[in-house]
Amino acid sequence: HWGTSTDHRDGCMTLSVGCRAPSAAELLMRVAEELSTSTLPSATARYQDVNLVSKIVNNNKTQQQQQQQRTGPSITHQVRNDMKSLLLDAVNDLVGNPEQESLWDQVLGTTLTSSNRYSDNALQAYDELEDDDYLEIWGTTPDQALARVLSMDNGCLVPVTGISFATSQLSGNEETTQDRLFAYGDMWQVDNDPKAAKIFELMEQGQALSASSVLQGISEPMRQVLQDLIAQGILYASTED
Repeated sequence: HWGTSTDHRDGCMTLSVGCRAPSAAELLMRVAEELSTSTLPSATARYQDVNLVSKIVNNNKTQQQQQQQRTGPSITHQVRNDMKSLLLDAVNDLVGNPEQESLWDQVLGTTLTSSNRYSDNALQAYDELEDDDYLEIWGTTPDQALARVLSMDNGCLVPVTGISFATSQLSGNEETTQDRLFAYGDMWQVDNDPKAAKIFELMEQGQALSASSVLQGISEPMRQVLQDLIAQGILYASTED
């Protein structure tokens, strides 16, 4: 989405639903950020002048000889093409290389769900909560909150409103499945978990995670993910009506 107020003078507001719709320039910036710290050979490759030796020889000639022999511009058609290939090879290695699909998926998911607000106050970390009644019911730490939700027949975890979620699934081979959740520009991953896809999908849809159904028998890796989401304020403990 890319909402624009039609008349700001009358207090017009926009309602954004779903993930961001980044421009090509924004995606390119994220790719550049990733490549700047990448160890991919294509990302660390430097331009090499194949005519460097002949240029050094020419520089050793006398001034009269150099004047008589025109060398032409230093940025030639060949130089432009070589540097273009250098850049495109690095970008394609990240975006188009099947072996880098996992990295490109991460770049895309974190970009689509990152906040473009001027303030980062949309989330309140669990250790910053000041609601004494809430803390008395659910405990003072994320692990206590999760444990109490799971112990109640009507306990549930509810995704916070106002942020974007996205999900993806990658298959490394026949024996490996990676389910990913993206929220607020961050990523969580659980491998080979039959419940992960459903739990992440419900969160993406803004639905509550019921302790009596979808959260029953969750794995330890999923428990760690949920605790982290509670700690960051992306999930909060509640009870079903």
